[in-house]
Amino acid sequence: MKEDIMNIKLVRAQARQLQLQHPKVFSYFALPTFLTILASYMLTGTDITETLAHMELREGILFLLSRQIFPAIVGFILSFLYLGATFRFLISASSKGEKNFGIFTIFQSQYFTPAFLTLFIKQVILSLWGSLLYVSQLLLTVVSYHVLAINESSSTTSTLRADTPEVQAILKLAPTMTTGLLMALVGLLLFLPFYYQYSLVELILYSRLMTGTYDGPMSILRQSKEEMKGFKSHRLVLDLSLLGWQILSFFTLGMANFYVKPYATSCQIIFYHTLLQKRMQADSRFQQKAPDLPKSNPLD
Repeated sequence: MKEDIMNIKLVRAQARQLQLQHPKVFSYFALPTFLTILASYMLTGTDITETLAHMELREGILFLLSRQIFPAIVGFILSFLYLGATFRFLISASSKGEKNFGIFTIFQSQYFTPAFLTLFIKQVILSLWGSLLYVSQLLLTVVSYHVLAINESSSTTSTLRADTPEVQAILKLAPTMTTGLLMALVGLLLFLPFYYQYSLVELILYSRLMTGTYDGPMSILRQSKEEMKGFKSHRLVLDLSLLGWQILSFFTLGMANFYVKPYATSCQIIFYHTLLQKRMQADSRFQQKAPDLPKSNPLD
């Protein structure tokens, strides 16, 4: 079924209007954002350039992989706080719901168990399909550290020629670097469809929990997959339109996320409502209820 083109500029405009109507949204995401920035500083380790420079590629990849286990656990825990903030935002913007819902309410048993199972299974699926991309990133990281180590060792050399040991060492790494880049490209092409296929999971989870219709994580994953058919490219365009904000967040060491996170979440909510509207217009099979917004919301 051919879908109408979604107006991404309108989605972003409605997201900004939604934020203006509910200015407290920034306070909901403040704690998760602060803890994310704090965790990034605490988890920043020492310089490992010299360590990786003396390792073979396989050893270096395993070394980097072992260093990612704890940050991955921390990131998974923080994802619950962001989920709680999203739920709080949706409830505050809704004409119904539990007004006393806070971001830590997500850790109560009636919410935590379904949320944990759903997010865990989603993460496992995405990890499997993203494994090639992740391995390529590790490979490119190890090779980059080797190149940096070679560059540092040749810093006192005034002239580098093709026959110098440093240049020869870098040239030997070129095939590995090329392989890593090709793996990254193929891995990205494999990963993106599944990433966007399940990009509605959190919002569908909210709807199911608030309406008492939660019937397991696989049902939510299937619903997200079904509803995103024909709209994955639209969501990709939306994310690309927010790329500038992500770059700003990077250069501000995460400080910009105090605004970017609420704004990006608002865009996702409006995207979901717009998607459902188009689905209901195209086919009565998709007539279902999205997370409630107040009567003054930009979609009315």
